[in-house]
Amino acid sequence: MARADRNAAVALSGTYRGRDATFALFQREFQLTDGTYRPQLQDVLANDEHTVALLHATASREGKELDMDYVIVFSIRDGQITEARGLWSDQKAYDEFWS
Repeated sequence: MARADRNAAVALSGTYRGRDATFALFQREFQLTDGTYRPQLQDVLANDEHTVALLHATASREGKELDMDYVIVFSIRDGQITEARGLWSDQKAYDEFWS
């Protein structure tokens, strides 16, 4: 994976380049929620240039609850993921959860 942009609140925002950085982001999500972060894959849509994963996530953190649908849009080039962007159904609530 070349790049994953996270347009979230301070706790997770940033650009993550490469597999190791992306997996470190996933680890951070679990750490910040004391292991309660639970993404659930609902469906996948794909063609040669894009893959879209439809998901639902739940988590608890510092007295706050996350229970939300989201999508990740992957850009594909030469069979490799070159970019991934997460889009949340309620970006404001998502940002508040992680802030």
